[in-house]
Amino acid sequence: VGALITIAINFIFIPTYGFVASAWATLVCYVSMMIMSYHLGQKIYPIKYNLKKAGFFILSALLIFTLRWRQDLTINEGINWLIFSYHLVLILIFLGLVYFLEGKNIKKIFSKKLKPVQ
Repeated sequence: VGALITIAINFIFIPTYGFVASAWATLVCYVSMMIMSYHLGQKIYPIKYNLKKAGFFILSALLIFTLRWRQDLTINEGINWLIFSYHLVLILIFLGLVYFLEGKNIKKIFSKKLKPVQ
């Protein structure tokens, strides 16, 4: 199914949009395969995922990406340090958000003593 989606999107959109259509085809392919795998997995071996939290993280990342993309259209390309600083602040905001919401789980993971491999 993923290959069919990729081939169809590439065949239809590459003549108009060029190689950028291949990137979008890959994204659509992976998202569709993820959704199909999730639904099939829930039928065979159901796992209670926190979809609200996962969706929140995805939407937050998309919002930050949109802020970055809009910024790239407005800031003069000659000021590289300003662009770098702005991008760094956006990444730190996202990491802070993840730590605020998942800090307890992160601490649990890093506090566990790992058993040596034999």
